[in-house]
Amino acid sequence: IRSKKALVPLEALFVREGYDVIHAHTALSPLAIGATRVAKKLGIPSVMTEHSVLRGKGQALLSALHKIWGWADWPDVLSAVSHYVAKEVRAISGRRDVYVLPNGVNPREWKSTHAGRGGEPLRVTTVMRFTKRKKPHAVIRAIPKINALLPEDIRPIFTLVGDGPERARVEREIARLGVASQVELTGFRPRHEIREILARSSLFILPTSKEALSIATLEARCCGLPVVAMNHGGVGDLITSGREGYLANTRAEFIARIAEVMGDDALRARMSAATRRS
Repeated sequence: IRSKKALVPLEALFVREGYDVIHAHTALSPLAIGATRVAKKLGIPSVMTEHSVLRGKGQALLSALHKIWGWADWPDVLSAVSHYVAKEVRAISGRRDVYVLPNGVNPREWKSTHAGRGGEPLRVTTVMRFTKRKKPHAVIRAIPKINALLPEDIRPIFTLVGDGPERARVEREIARLGVASQVELTGFRPRHEIREILARSSLFILPTSKEALSIATLEARCCGLPVVAMNHGGVGDLITSGREGYLANTRAEFIARIAEVMGDDALRARMSAATRRS
């Protein structure tokens, strides 16, 4: 009942403004689904873009709702930000015409003024919201294991850019493992500061396994960083494993690949050159 009432002002808005196209974002939003229903009723073309990994509960919920409402038939066009997500949307909707429209960034906006790392320490960087799904604590827990795989004279700095509800848990893990000397928590930073942090970094890592298409990884690649990421979600659209970085199938492999890249200057240079070219 609430949903139907919410669509009344939405329909009035569409009529009043005379929109040519309605673009709805993510089927996980009842408002987005409702917007395509109103658009269909009014004869306005609509596009729905899926930005999220839907597997598990999300996929089950949307499949059930489609059987009840047929919501996936309402948009004229369905798109997704990666091939991984497009495959999920096809499975839910039964439609084959799900287009891949990737997230994008302007490379010129990520061109750094930084002259180079020079004598700065090796730095492993990640940029994320500090939520359980993003797994910032997994980065901290990996540090002693990465250290064990590296020579004693190589101890990278791990820079985590971002903030959120998991920050306290991350800080507890740092204290528990005694790795404070290797960790830098920057909190939220504006884009120009993130760009300079990336420019001073040696490697970008993505610990999450539910990433539709990581914009932070795109930004890191624009700064010339090799990437080590978990081989789940849409990151496979951005990285060819062994060329611009590595895609790891397990946590153990994720840790081993980080250590491999950080311990091999020539490999890191080759991957950096490859990521700039492509």
